Amino acid sequence: MLRPFFHKNIEWLIAASEYPVEHYRPKLEIRYYPPDGIPPTPTPTVTPMPTATPIPDTGTLRGAVFHDRLGSGQPAYNPGIPDVQLDLTNQETGDVTTAITDRRGQYHFENIAPGLYVLKEIQPVGWTRAQPADSILLTIDPNQTYTFNFGHQALPERFWMPMVYQ
Repeated sequence: MLRPFFHKNIEWLIAASEYPVEHYRPKLEIRYYPPDGIPPTPTPTVTPMPTATPIPDTGTLRGAVFHDRLGSGQPAYNPGIPDVQLDLTNQETGDVTTAITDRRGQYHFENIAPGLYVLKEIQPVGWTRAQPADSILLTIDPNQTYTFNFGHQALPERFWMPMVYQ
C-alpha cells in the first residue's frame, strides 16, 4: 500500500499572463508497509550466486521401423510402421525402457546412462522378422547418438477358399 505524506512544504508554479510565476511542487514521500508490520530491510539482502547444475553424460538411441519394400535395408523412401514396441534393457541393472514408434515409424530413447544394453523389437503383426535382426547388443557411450533401423517385409495375406468335393 502506498501512502502519501504531505506534511512537508508544498511548492507550486502558477503561470498566467498577468500574474507573476509561482512554484508548485508537491513533495511526495512513498513508504512501503509490508504485511504484518515488518519494517523494510535497511540494507539490500545478499543473493547467493546460483550453482551450475552438472549435465549428466548420457547417450541417445534413435531409429526407424519401416516397410523395406525396396529391399534397400534403409528407411529412406520406405514407409514407416507405426505403433511398434521396442524395449531397451540395461544389462547391468536389468532395467527395461520401452518406446513405441510414431506414425512415421520412428523411435527414440534419450538420456541413456552409459553402459551395455540390448535393444529388442517386438515383431509387429503382419510383418516378417526384422532385418538385419530383431535385437542388437549395444554399448552406449556418453554424449553419443546411435541409430539402428529395423526393416520388414509384409507377410502375404491369407485367405481361405472353400473346397468343393463332388
